[in-house]
Amino acid sequence: MSLTRQPGADWIAVDTRYQELLRLNSDSGKLVWRTPIGDGFADPVIKGSRVFVATQGGRVLAVDAETGNAPRQAAIPLKLPVGPCVGDKGHLYQVAEHSNVYVLDEATLECKEVYYLGHKPNSVTASPVVALGYLFIVENSGEDFSDLHVLATDDNGLSLKPTIKPIRLEGRVRVPLTLAAGRVIVVTDLGAIRVLEVNTANAKQPVGDIVEAVVASYKSPVTGYVVFDGGRLWVGNDRFTKYEVQPSRNRLVRQWIKDERDTFVAPPQVISDTVYHLRRQKESPAVTAAAIQADDGKVLWEIDLATPVSLLAVDMATGSWYTPSRRRPNCSS
Repeated sequence: MSLTRQPGADWIAVDTRYQELLRLNSDSGKLVWRTPIGDGFADPVIKGSRVFVATQGGRVLAVDAETGNAPRQAAIPLKLPVGPCVGDKGHLYQVAEHSNVYVLDEATLECKEVYYLGHKPNSVTASPVVALGYLFIVENSGEDFSDLHVLATDDNGLSLKPTIKPIRLEGRVRVPLTLAAGRVIVVTDLGAIRVLEVNTANAKQPVGDIVEAVVASYKSPVTGYVVFDGGRLWVGNDRFTKYEVQPSRNRLVRQWIKDERDTFVAPPQVISDTVYHLRRQKESPAVTAAAIQADDGKVLWEIDLATPVSLLAVDMATGSWYTPSRRRPNCSS
């Protein structure tokens, strides 16, 4: 993941084999620093000059983005299957494997509050988000449904309490919720989409849909990744779909569909007017990295990564090799 959304920013990478966190130079790919974590850990969370890491063993670390040092850490008496979210009042909200949500001071990692959510073991598999003083946590309550909990905080980001009845979702949520100002986008593994907005002026119903929900369309679970930018929404699951959010018409309008029957393997990213994504093409084990134009989806470039040599073919006439499923050269000998 990029340290910032600015072009040319360095990247934070994860080495799951050696349980390490790395910073890589974006221009050269060279290692800037490498920090051993010593335990399995969830996806890191970047906030300014710090990278927060939650480990399976119950630690929360604050890693300095410049040096890679981790001078502060908190110990929590439960496993941590997901990373924390960072609020706008100087606190981290860390969901434990079951039962509790821990509120930590962002600067010192001191525990300020423990809230009993009551979720079952391993039922929360996506990091929560905070929008305008409201904490959103999805609990995968059943085999084909989940519940979105919305907790209000006080002016200091503390005193968590339920604000509305949990919102029932079709399908389970396995990837982080998407946050954009006061809007929260949720996509389930059955293809349901909800675009919610916080309205602090409405005390009775502070959170609600701003467009009609997209109903579940899959019979079997498919992981979907989301990116939202300026009223435009892209969803990558077994295809890549662009929507336009139109609150005035209460509609989520589909603009186009591409890469059908492919499998998206990571969240897309938008930088300026370019969308970057990773996917596996149908009938191919290779991962394809691509950059496309944000509006019309025109491919700017794409390249296959980690293609097994046994699956490469050679055009003897031109000396080029390619992946047969792509049917066009990748490189020349």
